[in-house]
Amino acid sequence: MKETYAAEHETIIHVHEKEEDGILIRNLPQLSKSMTFANMFKQSKISREILKNIEWLFPAVCKRKDQNDMTETERSRFLCAFHMINSDGTLGKLVDIHNEMHMQHTNARLLPWHRNYVYLFEEALHNYHPDVCVPYWDWTKPEEQHFPAWLLAELPTVITPTRTINVVRSPGTDSQLASIASSTPSALSKTDILTSSC
Repeated sequence: MKETYAAEHETIIHVHEKEEDGILIRNLPQLSKSMTFANMFKQSKISREILKNIEWLFPAVCKRKDQNDMTETERSRFLCAFHMINSDGTLGKLVDIHNEMHMQHTNARLLPWHRNYVYLFEEALHNYHPDVCVPYWDWTKPEEQHFPAWLLAELPTVITPTRTINVVRSPGTDSQLASIASSTPSALSKTDILTSSC
């Protein structure tokens, strides 16, 4: 009975992994040509046997952390993966997808559309560092109502299929962030995204 359950569980995981790979390749086809260590390992015959014993190597779900709580190693691995997807053109494709008109900012699509978009971004990062997760920035906390210091120098040039973008940022002053953050309880009290302004 236990062996049957384990075999069924492994089959379900294998099918789920193939579905995820299909979604990723369909949306970012250039990744199918990318032979990183992580992809080569996943495709090797021995990887499934190894992964049974060390599930932590390729976690099924990312556990996102507040950027303020990340270790120096986690930050440098995130930036390494970010620079790699910028170098291989994946980031440019993602930037163009976000720039296309999907009506993703002005209606009920805001959250589900961006959830899928962040998933694709995170999977692209996993192509280089399988343990990297996209951090969040909780600027409702007074100690985080400024732009994260470890990201200040990150102003990449992103080459998309349609243009070149030199990143600049303007997150606002600390007092502006505090003012926006003060409206968070009101936004969280909304029970229908259509009544919220996106």
